[in-house]
Amino acid sequence: MVATETLLAHGWVESVKDGYAFVQTQRETGCGGCAATATCGTSVLQKMFVNPSLLKVSNHLNARPGDEVELALEGQDLLKQALMAYGLPLVGLFSGALLAMFFIDGGDLAAMLGAAVGLAVAWWMVKRFYHPTQPTLVSIVKHTTDV
Repeated sequence: MVATETLLAHGWVESVKDGYAFVQTQRETGCGGCAATATCGTSVLQKMFVNPSLLKVSNHLNARPGDEVELALEGQDLLKQALMAYGLPLVGLFSGALLAMFFIDGGDLAAMLGAAVGLAVAWWMVKRFYHPTQPTLVSIVKHTTDV
């Protein structure tokens, strides 16, 4: 059996409803220490594609709105999610291009259309059939009433 690392993150409970806590986490870019965040391509892409939605986690610790909490996710779950989110669409893109080039005698145009169709099918499959593992609430770091 392979041991996996547990990834930890801090977040803040925005709201609580029906046994679930909706947690906002602070997302960081890989190059957050750089002073060129306004012109950096990584920073711009991160701002464009970060999902601003809240994480819905089971509130078995009875966290309250405003509490700072710690979340955990197994490293292998994160790897699986990354492969599904990035790997499957990439496989669809290349597969669609290769199949179109093989079956349609249209050259580059056929490859581009096949790639677009393959990518769209792969994205649809990910959205339809894959349900990512949500992090779990590990501890309450600080209650709203703590000073």
